[in-house]
Formats: sequence, C-alpha cells, structure tokens
Amino acid sequence: MLGSDSWGTPAAERFLRQAGDRGAIRAVWQIEPLLPPVASPDARDIVSKLLASKSPAKDLVERRTHSLGDMVLCQRLAWTCRDEPWGHNLLSGHVFKYPLQQTRCLMAYWHAGLIDHCLVSLAPRQHFLERFDIPSQFVPFGHVPHFGRWLGEQPRDIDVLFLGRLSSRRRIQLRRLGKTLRAAGSPATAMGVSEPSCSTGRRSS
Repeated sequence: MLGSDSWGTPAAERFLRQAGDRGAIRAVWQIEPLLPPVASPDARDIVSKLLASKSPAKDLVERRTHSLGDMVLCQRLAWTCRDEPWGHNLLSGHVFKYPLQQTRCLMAYWHAGLIDHCLVSLAPRQHFLERFDIPSQFVPFGHVPHFGRWLGEQPRDIDVLFLGRLSSRRRIQLRRLGKTLRAAGSPATAMGVSEPSCSTGRRSS
C-alpha cells in the first residue's frame, strides 16, 4: 500500500485487516512527510507529547488535526526547530499539521497490527521511526521512463504547470508564485482538485 495523502481510510483499514486474516504480508511505503527527526531535547519532548495519546481503532482514519492543543504544540515545535540545521526563521506550526496527521495514521496502523513492513522514501523518516521502535526500510522514490523525458529546448505548450491538490495554503503560494512568474514572462497554470468543503473525506474537482 502506498502511504500517500488519502491512504488512511476506512476502506484501507478493512483491506489491511482482511489481507492479514488471509495471511498476506502487508507493507506500507510511506512517501508523504512524517514529523522530523529532531535533535534537541526540547523538540523531542514536544514530538513525544504530540504522539502521546494513542487513538482507539475506530479513530485510526482521522484525517485532520484541528485541536487547539495540537496547534499550540506544533507552533512550539516550529520555534524550537529554528535551532535545527534545516530550520529557519519563517517556519510556522502550520507546516507540521500534515506530517502530524500522517505520523499518527502510520503509528496507529502499526500499533494496531495492520502493517507488517514499513518502507520510507527518505532516510530521515527511517531515523524518526527508529526512535519509536518502528522498524522500516529505506526505499527511495525513484524515476521510471513512464514519468516523462527531457524534451530538450523545443517550445512548450505550457511554461509552468502545477499538478496536485489545491489546498488553501497551496492556493496562496501559487498566487504568489504566479505573480513572480508573470513578471518574468512565464505564466503558470494550476490543475488539480480542491479540498473538501465538509468532513466526509470526499473531494470536489
């Protein structure tokens, strides 16, 4: 199973349980971000607090992180991570919402016995999971010819194209990037799906 955006769903949970009942080996390849493998004691303490509460099985597929306590801790983590080698002064707690959601989902599935093997696409994710006694194997996200090929210097129909989920945060970023590109003479085109307007987990085009 590919660990990306919407893999934590009731259907995925049922599939993993049924596959386990039939003796199948269940492997998840996590390609989405997890919480960072922070080094400082303060940052490690905050991460531990964010992951301290284990959700019951019925809540394994919770997709959003909305609680005030979570956001306060995420902001504290952002401030603390400014001292990390990869941190910077513009870091805000918002950037940890999605990694927190993905981390909780993966850990809940693991502790519920729904995953036999965990693969990660970046080495830092492997280091992070090691801290929580979750063994994983580093399998980088590679390239195959079907992904595309270099077209050389021939003219393009579209100068700059974004394909992906058009979340509210990304819309803001794309508008800013679009202004910069238009000023440079390269218009940008965005194509994707927007975030759902309700909590059903469905998306609208």
